[in-house]
Amino acid sequence: MSLDAGYLGVLKLDGSADTLVDISTYLDSAKMNRNVAMLDVSTLGDQNQDFIPGLRGGTIPLTGKFDATADALFDSDLAKTTSRTYEYGPKGSTTGLVKYTGECWVESYDVDTAIGSEGKFTASLKLTGAVTRTTW
Repeated sequence: MSLDAGYLGVLKLDGSADTLVDISTYLDSAKMNRNVAMLDVSTLGDQNQDFIPGLRGGTIPLTGKFDATADALFDSDLAKTTSRTYEYGPKGSTTGLVKYTGECWVESYDVDTAIGSEGKFTASLKLTGAVTRTTW
């Protein structure tokens, strides 16, 4: 097993020109959360719950340092009526490393400034459609 530092991660997101923009420079963290809805199919008389898998989904929560370039990207995406393409490499973008790709929406974007602290932001990307796992 190969272990690497988290700082090698790469996240690219469609920009206003519909080309992938590497936003890793602005991020402190990116995390892909994937899930499957579990549908309750229990019936009357069951003493235990029964489940079957339903739809898959997920999010990519982000935290980072406030920057005008990143702000323009996320803020403008809140008004978009089309999804955005993403590429996420948890260990980087070197040939052969794992890459996740798909479509997403900017679900939330929050800016935080406080005295004695750098400007920060948090955002959440809501995955839509299939997630494809390939390599760079």
